[in-house]
Amino acid sequence: MSLTHAGIVHQPPGQSTLAYLPLEKVAINAWMVDVSARLVLTQVFQNESDRPTARAKYVFPLPERSAVCGFELEHADGRVIVGVVKESEAAARTFEVAVAAGQTAALVERVTDDIFAISVGSIPARKHVTTRIMFIMDLLTEGMRDHVRLQLPLAIFERYGPTPDSMIGAASATISTRIDIRVDVQTSDTIRSIRSPTHLIKVSRYKTRNGRKSQRRMSASWASPTFEKRDFVLTVYADGLDKPRCFAEIDTEVGTGTIGMQLTLVPSFEVPRNPSQEYLFVIDISGSMQGDRIETAKCTLLMLLRLLPCSQTIFNVFRFGSEVYSLWAASCDYNQDSVDKATTHVKSLKADGGGTEIAKALRAAINSRRNDRPTAIFLLTDGQVHDSGNTTNIVAEAVRRTSPQAPLRVFVLGIADATSSMCEGIARAGNGECLFAVSHEQILGKCARLLNAGRTKKIESIEVDWGSLPTSTATQSTHAVSSRLGNFGGMLELEPPPALQQIPHSLTKIFAGLRFTVFAIISPGRVPSSIKLLTKFDGVDEPMEWDVPVTEVKPFKDAVCEIPLIHTLAVRKLITEFSEGRTPLPAVVGSVVTSEDEIKKAAIVRLGLGYQLASQYTSFVAVDVGDEQLRGARRGQSRPDTGWIRTRRQLRSRRSMQQTEQNEGV
Repeated sequence: MSLTHAGIVHQPPGQSTLAYLPLEKVAINAWMVDVSARLVLTQVFQNESDRPTARAKYVFPLPERSAVCGFELEHADGRVIVGVVKESEAAARTFEVAVAAGQTAALVERVTDDIFAISVGSIPARKHVTTRIMFIMDLLTEGMRDHVRLQLPLAIFERYGPTPDSMIGAASATISTRIDIRVDVQTSDTIRSIRSPTHLIKVSRYKTRNGRKSQRRMSASWASPTFEKRDFVLTVYADGLDKPRCFAEIDTEVGTGTIGMQLTLVPSFEVPRNPSQEYLFVIDISGSMQGDRIETAKCTLLMLLRLLPCSQTIFNVFRFGSEVYSLWAASCDYNQDSVDKATTHVKSLKADGGGTEIAKALRAAINSRRNDRPTAIFLLTDGQVHDSGNTTNIVAEAVRRTSPQAPLRVFVLGIADATSSMCEGIARAGNGECLFAVSHEQILGKCARLLNAGRTKKIESIEVDWGSLPTSTATQSTHAVSSRLGNFGGMLELEPPPALQQIPHSLTKIFAGLRFTVFAIISPGRVPSSIKLLTKFDGVDEPMEWDVPVTEVKPFKDAVCEIPLIHTLAVRKLITEFSEGRTPLPAVVGSVVTSEDEIKKAAIVRLGLGYQLASQYTSFVAVDVGDEQLRGARRGQSRPDTGWIRTRRQLRSRRSMQQTEQNEGV
């Protein structure tokens, strides 16, 4: 297995090995709103050869919890090609037709949940090419009450299992790379400070219209003449992060504007706990866990063992690599003798297990569980595998089969640079939670929060009163929502979305100390001043209730962007909900007989096209439009994302062409 990196890769004529283009410059412009962010990543590559490349490909890693929503490619002569999302097969046809006609084209392909590849055609000799990717992301807070963290990884690390073909031989950056990062921050309360534990940053406060320094808006920047392989980490300390809060955003592109809402809180209440429970710990000892990772995992597991309830508790420990082994044939009572044996066993573990067979390990743990009480499985892994679908299916099916009296939940603690999509997918399927431990120092608080979550009684109901009803009739509201989400040729015709879409559709879990986030997209109406959250636990008479104030999102004046951040984050999660079968599918217009898979595909394609999101059924395709105005708009720009924004705004009139092209089968 070889190490793979991001970059533009091509195969020179007559050579069996792949070559890469040197990366000259990186610029990142980010807009953080509480626990969410929109980023534009700009990279400049140089073809130093006297020959143009063969068809090249650009591979890049997405940060944790992110999704692509924009792409463009600029050549040295000023030609700019802008990506438009199409259904994947239609995008591939458009790309091939453009290449055959000698046009410059690019196609974004989906490799895994957190890796994308872009076919970018031929790069001219002795010329540079600039790529710009826009993506939105959910930030990693893990229940922290005083800060939010933005982390930007700059490489793709090793994974267990066969490397996807699209990633093989992708390029790493050279030592001469220059990097420039700017982050604009908006919170619901006073920002106390912005810090970086990895880089020396400059910080400034945003000025309001009356010239005063804003307490809720700040900017941070960092620049370097050389490239560093360390991740860039930015931490925002602000008041109110320990309180429930809700942000609202009006999407002005759809008539009078739908309202996107994001509710976030870190509950601090005392919740009822299960009196008797089984705990199954599954620890990864594969080869990728060598070094600090296995020591962090062992320290974490030892901490979890010490925190278990002393009475009415049974437990077992599973270790896995290529094979799976358990400490005992069945779970044992929790007592001093069993804890001592488990502690000695864990301390002796080494990362010598070979491969990372997570699915096999979880199946073994699930099959061993007792069915007379609730069971909580805790998986400790770096998640370094590419295929996560089978694992999540195993967990989801096991959870579905359990009885209400003996439910199963699966929690994940990702070790070091664990693959977030894999770890979070397993936790989501297991009705549990996922946290990450990079080092020993981060373990104690996270172990306590995760274990407390595992002991929480079953949720009877969670409801959100979004406090905003459409001002128009139901028919008009639905039509307003569907102006962005129209039906497209070649796909099933679906009924318009409902006036209120909540994501997740069904709220089934809320844990003390762990972040709880839910989205909604509502037909045009007034932004409410507050919303209400009600939670009812099994066996508890009175529900818990929160009144949450609403803050309207307002972009920075120099970062105007037509991409609606909260809407797009909500739709990204809705696509995941559709993919995993966790939300009702839309109805089909008429009496068409079709499969559930086809309806699911049509629903995801409609969302991908409407909000310009790449998914398993949609891709970005970009063809040189030959517009001289676009070239001129790019000259003299002061910030790397300015031209991007101008280009996209000038192309807004072309959005209507998408549906026509789809109908024509382009």
